[in-house]
Amino acid sequence: MTDENTQRRQVPIFVRLVRDDTLGIHSGFSAGRDPLELARRPRKQKDPDENPKPEEEGAKNAASRFDDAVASFSEDMLAFLVAADRHFALDRMVSAIEVEAGLKPKLEAAGRKIKERPGYTLYAIAEEHLHIVDRAAIAFHTARVFTRFMPKMLLAALIARYDAFLAQLIEALFYSKPEMARGLASKISFEEILDLGSIEDARRFMVEREAENVLRNSHDEQLKWFEEVTKLKTRKHITNYAAFIELCERRNLLVHTDGRVSSTYLNNLARHGIPSDELKVGDQLHVSRQYYGDAVAKLIEVGTKLALSCWEKFAPGEREKLESRLIHLTFELIVHRHYKLAVNVLAYVLDNKKTWADDDNRLICLMNYANAMKLSGDSEEAARILSTDDWSTKDRLFRVCVAAVRDDVEECVLQMKALGVSKQLTASAYKFWPVFKNVKEDARFVSAVKDIYGDDALLLQNQEVLSEEKS
Repeated sequence: MTDENTQRRQVPIFVRLVRDDTLGIHSGFSAGRDPLELARRPRKQKDPDENPKPEEEGAKNAASRFDDAVASFSEDMLAFLVAADRHFALDRMVSAIEVEAGLKPKLEAAGRKIKERPGYTLYAIAEEHLHIVDRAAIAFHTARVFTRFMPKMLLAALIARYDAFLAQLIEALFYSKPEMARGLASKISFEEILDLGSIEDARRFMVEREAENVLRNSHDEQLKWFEEVTKLKTRKHITNYAAFIELCERRNLLVHTDGRVSSTYLNNLARHGIPSDELKVGDQLHVSRQYYGDAVAKLIEVGTKLALSCWEKFAPGEREKLESRLIHLTFELIVHRHYKLAVNVLAYVLDNKKTWADDDNRLICLMNYANAMKLSGDSEEAARILSTDDWSTKDRLFRVCVAAVRDDVEECVLQMKALGVSKQLTASAYKFWPVFKNVKEDARFVSAVKDIYGDDALLLQNQEVLSEEKS
């Protein structure tokens, strides 16, 4: 263990939980500084009416606007994915609790069981005892109504978040292409400019109004607008574009008709060539766990491909930020086991991105692409992907990881020992990085990590509370 690593381990990580009347309980992290101590430091008093100067707002770098949009969108979409797993589990849990702890004991106390078979029980209750079970029945019904509507509300919120993301992208485009904003000048009156007070305020007003106009259109028309403005053919790169259209149309049904099929829904599907022969007006559509998960994945695909292509074309000077954001997003998708979605996004980027700020970033994407392909069940294609580059000439860090993806434990261990203690490949990285998923239980691999990191290798033991990789 080197002094450098010892010092790094001694830096504490503080986790704070904060209760807020508006946001509920939320958390944050800080390294090396006690957040309570920071909170006690005197702060400069700020005028509550003070706002950023318009010229400062307008000077914000276009790449930063793309970065902000992609960062918040990817973070929120990942949260929607995780929330889905929890909600659909909670749905079953709430129903079971209300029945087993609330309704069922009242039924057994006030009546008698007259029929029972798997999944079905019938009770008989005298009318004078009905009030005993009435409240429990109401509580159960209330819980069922809430859990029935929650998937619909989640889907509506999902589309709303996507729409807000598009508004951010539109803003980023206008700031990266000033001539676009000049083209809006004819749409604002002289009186409106005078009321706004400055050129920057006027530009922000025009951009916001244009974004509102775009978002009033159908989601297909919105992407057509992006294609016309950017000259990028985004829609042809979206796998199963029909599924995206149906998702947006179903959202409209859920919001306006509680999910009952309308003639407008059927007509819009037909206009896009989407089969709907099995549906008729009045049929009820629902949001299943599978449908919701597919919806989140589809919006991540559409949003990410659109944003990355716009960013690459209109803010090429900040490719390093773009590549870093891409690596983070796809790594998180793999960690959360959304392998096919990671494959989809990485395949698109590697096929279409011609220039990289750092070739190491390309290699990371290529390696993660192969690993996601392998974890999705196609080891043969994963091997083909890895064979497209000569890894023997690359940094030893890559050689360790590639050997692990190839399940070549002997080569992996050889490269690990040659690499030794590393800032990048720590003991915890060997435990949690997805590239080591299939080799980390191998005795030779475990022994090599212990040889390199000593006591730190305890991270390799079974610590279920720390690991989310168990499948």
